[in-house]
Amino acid sequence: MQSGDTAMIGRAAEVALLSSAMRGVRETGAALLLRGDPGVGKTALLDWAEEYARQAGFRVLRAVGVEPESELAFGALHQVLYPLLDQMESLPSVQQAALNRAFGADDNAAPDRFAISAAALALVRQVVETQPVLLVVDDAQWIDASSAQVLGFIQRRVCTLPVVLLTAARVGWRNALDLAGIRTVEVAPLAPPESAALLARVHPDLGPATVQRVLAEAAGNPLALVEMPALLNQRQQRGIDPLPSALPLGERLEEIFAGRIRSLPEAARHGLLLAALAGSGAGGLRTVRAAAQGWEGWDEQALQAAEASGLITVDPEREEIVFRHPLVRSSVVGMTPPAVRRAGHRALAEALTTDPRRQAWHLADAADGPDESAAQALEHAAARALNCGGAAEAAAALSRAADLSPDPLSRARRLVEGAIVAVHGGQMDVAERLLQTCESEALPVDPLRRATAAAFLMFHRDGDLEGVHRTVASVLDGIPEGEQPDSVVDDALFVLTRACLSLGRADRWEPVSRALDKGSPYARLCYDATADPARTAHTVAERLRAAVADLPADLPAWQARWLILAAVQIDAFGDFADVWRGLTVRSAYAIQQMAAASSFYDAYLHGRWDEVEAIAEEGNERARINCDRFQAHVMHYAAALVAASRGNDERLAVLNTESADWARPRRLNLLLGLVAETNARAAVTRGAYEEAYAHLSALTPPGVLPPFFPYFHRVFLDLVEACVRTGRITEARAHVTAGRQARMDEISSHHALILAGSAALAAEDESADQLFQHALALPRAEQWPFEQARIQLAYGQWLRRRYDRSQARTHLSRALTTFRCLKTEPWAKRAAEELRVAGVAQGMDLADGASALTAHELRIAELAAQGMTNKEIGRLLHLSPRTVGAHLYKIFPKLGIASRSALRDALAGAVESR
Repeated sequence: MQSGDTAMIGRAAEVALLSSAMRGVRETGAALLLRGDPGVGKTALLDWAEEYARQAGFRVLRAVGVEPESELAFGALHQVLYPLLDQMESLPSVQQAALNRAFGADDNAAPDRFAISAAALALVRQVVETQPVLLVVDDAQWIDASSAQVLGFIQRRVCTLPVVLLTAARVGWRNALDLAGIRTVEVAPLAPPESAALLARVHPDLGPATVQRVLAEAAGNPLALVEMPALLNQRQQRGIDPLPSALPLGERLEEIFAGRIRSLPEAARHGLLLAALAGSGAGGLRTVRAAAQGWEGWDEQALQAAEASGLITVDPEREEIVFRHPLVRSSVVGMTPPAVRRAGHRALAEALTTDPRRQAWHLADAADGPDESAAQALEHAAARALNCGGAAEAAAALSRAADLSPDPLSRARRLVEGAIVAVHGGQMDVAERLLQTCESEALPVDPLRRATAAAFLMFHRDGDLEGVHRTVASVLDGIPEGEQPDSVVDDALFVLTRACLSLGRADRWEPVSRALDKGSPYARLCYDATADPARTAHTVAERLRAAVADLPADLPAWQARWLILAAVQIDAFGDFADVWRGLTVRSAYAIQQMAAASSFYDAYLHGRWDEVEAIAEEGNERARINCDRFQAHVMHYAAALVAASRGNDERLAVLNTESADWARPRRLNLLLGLVAETNARAAVTRGAYEEAYAHLSALTPPGVLPPFFPYFHRVFLDLVEACVRTGRITEARAHVTAGRQARMDEISSHHALILAGSAALAAEDESADQLFQHALALPRAEQWPFEQARIQLAYGQWLRRRYDRSQARTHLSRALTTFRCLKTEPWAKRAAEELRVAGVAQGMDLADGASALTAHELRIAELAAQGMTNKEIGRLLHLSPRTVGAHLYKIFPKLGIASRSALRDALAGAVESR
């Protein structure tokens, strides 16, 4: 590669960085962003890297962002994966289906964004089994938002794969690609000596005056250094004739290409225009040929002149037209009269009968004023974009459709629908602009739809949930049952339900109760799970299972969200993991986001605390990008749960201070309650039980389960333990009695374990043993590792005080193992100290092997130790038998054993042997 290195004049540092990343790819992947002005040399560096990679045995995958395709969902992803599509058959059928839906081969269902991302990653993984991969994305500022999210998913995982992701983008452009965590390389203009060296190499015959003028005008821009002298005649190049006057800054490069374009025959210019408007990618040549048939003077030789001029390259095999530089495309479009551009779009629309999404946009761009048929086509395109997860593209289509609407009613409807879709897609500024347009033009907007759109925006961006309640409740009350489509009423009812849940006040729920029969048949199920679960949630799990078992294949997204929220509220989200995957494959982007956001608490309950932190970090960044302030503080809660449970008080203080400061003026009792919950959890973790009691008794006085307190069970065990540890035994037992009277153990297995463990903690000595054993023997107790370990710790303490040290050590060692797996040092220290008092010498490691297990592996090991088969374990934990076997394959060496039969001794018998 020596010749390539010297060819990149002035780019030694960048070349060294790129080559280093590719040389070290088998040890760790890398992701780099090249950022700079147009023409500064980003594409040249990408080309150099591609050549270097090919010679080094890499498989190269490349995409180029194109402005006309920036609203086409998954267009850039299709470019990247196109060379690999013949390998899709080796993927699982679910992943094949996800990619087919994303690329428009299957319009019947909407894919889950995670499923598409996972499928794309799986396709790349197949390649890296035989060779490393260089993934190149040029002009990232123009790639569509849907592709950007998938590429971001891959980028965050390249460090574990032999993959180098190399991206280039212009300075000052807002990129859809999430650049968090990617190393940025600023590609600066060349220094004067390097500019002179490049100019001398490319144009060695320039006269001294011309050299100085070109260097001054180019200002270090390599593309200008290469292209500007080529436009001069020979006498100007040699300094004989005067040089033309300087071009205005910013237009120079486009004008360079414009001169070359003007010199082409008219038919060639028409072909270039069609290619520029059509976008890039395989098959573009075929589209241009079809569109050009009706243009006067067109023949198959027309593009040859453009190719001979160096403006484009035609790839007959891929039927693709590749522009010399993106600025060529801009120049072609910019210098074409509007009427001719519209004619080009019209011709492309007629040629794209098999691609209705692209056809709709060309119809829109061909319109010269209001055009209802183009607006309708865009509305259909928006629906298709939503069906393949492209909320941003759908919002853009609806906004453009509104612009083309000839009557105010249609314009108003499309603006409001676009605003709602924009909020669901995280585009708060777009939503606000669309709503402000309705207001400024005094358009005749349906009152309920206007209220719903405004409410969604207030909820997510401003956190003004009182405003949501005021805006929606009165309008919803005035809608007679059956007057509006169910989906319209349901949007309003759902945002009102979430507002009531977050406001946390009993008096706010009445409008929801009155409107339940106007929305989805699942709305009442969700209401019973969320509003006052201590009194209404006892049959929710059974009704949810029945509903899920009988779900129609075409369940609308606006009904699916009720089921997800209901499951989350009764801690049963993980019980229906397969169902949610199926629903999100068939549902719109907002439901996919909701399911993803719901997963963090499920991960916390099931002991996957590192996963919770990862979800919180990514979710917080996404919320920041989307200006979704409410969701940002939900992600704060996710991180706060882990910080509180692991004793990271400093981190917890930062998170809870931010959330409380934001929630207090907005009177968001839910968030304030979550702050109190995690502060109390942290106090219990460090043994500050009086402090914990102060936090918790303000939320739920001992012996009382307050009405319309959806999260009463989350603080139940902490409150009972705080009462017991501070000598408030009467209050502890009163709270257990309240839980029993409320039959909270009938709500879910998690509720049952919390109540049973609390009852054992608060029990009289003569009944405590039986109650502890009952709690730990409950079905599915092992699915809630933190609570199970806390009960094991309390039982071990009780046994040790009764001088049953043998049994105490068994339960204490199990608790210690779980706490270590959860990486909660304060709880692990507490268990270790109890073991020391129980007769285990300090320094003896009771669970060296077990402590190396993750919480997930520990659960699998414990179930296998009980004699369960891989199939039975998989059914319980929603895993395939093969996945269970793979986990056991990793577990055995960690425990120093070779067979299943040794699991029980390895997990629990070490103490007894000592």
